[in-house]
Order: sequence, then structure tokens, then C-alpha cells
Amino acid sequence: MGDQDQLKVIGVFRTEGGEELYKFVDFLNRTLKERGLVFGMARGDRPGQFVITVYET
Repeated sequence: MGDQDQLKVIGVFRTEGGEELYKFVDFLNRTLKERGLVFGMARGDRPGQFVITVYET
């Protein structure tokens, strides 16, 4: 994989939230992908915690 294919982390946000956050992250990806931003979401270490990561392509 070349340097151009790498994703650079530009921000991480941890929050207590619900399953609706997946819909919001999907919306962000569809809206901002053309501007070189990609959003990832994972469950955090604690129950009910989610981690949203912003990447620059």
C-alpha cells in the first residue's frame, strides 16, 4: 500500500450514545467523502461508549 492509500487520523471523539450514531456516521461519510474525510465508529471500552474517528485520505 502506497503513501497515497494511507488514512491519517485527524480526530477521535468518545461519547456515550445510542445506536443512532451509526446513522449519523453514515451520513457524514456520504456527505464528506468527496472532501477527503472518512469517519469510523467502534464500540468503546465501557458499555454504551462509542468511539468516532475522523480520517483524512
